[in-house]
Amino acid sequence: MKMYYVFNLGWHIEGFLKMIIIDGLSRPDTIEMSLHHLITVYLVGGSYLINLVRYGSCIELIHDASDIFIALGRTFSETRCRMV
Repeated sequence: MKMYYVFNLGWHIEGFLKMIIIDGLSRPDTIEMSLHHLITVYLVGGSYLINLVRYGSCIELIHDASDIFIALGRTFSETRCRMV
């Protein structure tokens, strides 16, 4: 469980750095997503340091499960290919 937790922490750190360094202000939700990643890194890192990995990994699992549907929604809404 700790490895899953650390992988998720790395995922959110990477997302934050990618959002700041690579994407810049080209996306319309840059500020919101940067704030989301920053707060998530703070919460996951802090809960790891005070050894609340069991509770945090349950929350991360729910968060990751919802990301599947968010990615599918973005795929269908942002694609340029329309089927007629």
